[in-house]
Amino acid sequence: MRCFIAIELPDKVKERLVLVQRDFGYEGISLVKKDALHITISFLGDISNNAAGSIEEELSTVECHSFNVECIGLGFFSADRISAIFARVQKNEGLDSLYESVSAAVKRVVYLREERNFVPHITIARVRKANKADLVHRIIEHEGIDFGEFDVASFSLKKSTLTQDGPIYETLRVFHLEK
Repeated sequence: MRCFIAIELPDKVKERLVLVQRDFGYEGISLVKKDALHITISFLGDISNNAAGSIEEELSTVECHSFNVECIGLGFFSADRISAIFARVQKNEGLDSLYESVSAAVKRVVYLREERNFVPHITIARVRKANKADLVHRIIEHEGIDFGEFDVASFSLKKSTLTQDGPIYETLRVFHLEK
């Protein structure tokens, strides 16, 4: 099964993100559905049911305190072309601590294929084909937009099922952080 570990977003943040998505809703761009918006902590890819169960056990040992995150501005992943548009999530000690603890728990069970620098973000759109200059201009127009701040009190192990209409996410387990 295809799995990832994520932080769920409050509705007030999702609603602000959906308002901005409207500026990118044109041919060649797929908007992420409101109920699928999240912050990915770790993408696990395709793993066995046994591995998922073991990861779930390891994640239950993660000891981190709740913390606040702030979402301000837009960005994009790009080398030669823009593949995704995202809302920026400001890094902080709490988020870094959760990322490190989750990564350590996952590594006790499975090998993570590639280690990248952790760039916390909320993907709002996936780009198949679009004018790069136009996209960059639109993204810059939203540079200072404040999507909100919220308390992170939990994280989730999620299953992703790919369909023609986009991914369907199922929460396998929620893990609560210490107050």
